[in-house]
Amino acid sequence: MDIKFTTFIEPVVLAEGFEFVGVELITSGNILRVYVDKPGGITLDDCASLSRQISAVLDAEPDLINGKYFLEVSSPGLNRIIFSLKQMHQQIGKKISLKLLVAVDGKQKFSGVLEQVRDNIIHIKTCEGLELAIDFADIAHANVIFS
Repeated sequence: MDIKFTTFIEPVVLAEGFEFVGVELITSGNILRVYVDKPGGITLDDCASLSRQISAVLDAEPDLINGKYFLEVSSPGLNRIIFSLKQMHQQIGKKISLKLLVAVDGKQKFSGVLEQVRDNIIHIKTCEGLELAIDFADIAHANVIFS
């Protein structure tokens, strides 16, 4: 999760009564995607309202993002991205996929059941039956696999 954007965006989202799930900058296309949620799910009107408010905050900080960008406010969806250890804890017992920053046994991509999270270490039992202990800092991307 990009901390510089989180600092400005999260307070806006929380002030409106939504859960701030995370933010990602997709450099190809200059897309700033903000994920929000609330009990019962978010609506298109929720996304539009938050988009206007977030856009106003970002426009007031010209050094925050270079050039033109596209702001998307979205639900995290069923295959939600996992941005934090807190969110990782919430997914224990579920199937997840991981892309690591460094290879383990020659592989950087794994999927399996998240068995536990202890300190900064996540424990996953892969689809191949391997049991891995991975430092959260070594994860480039993680998301829930809805099946």
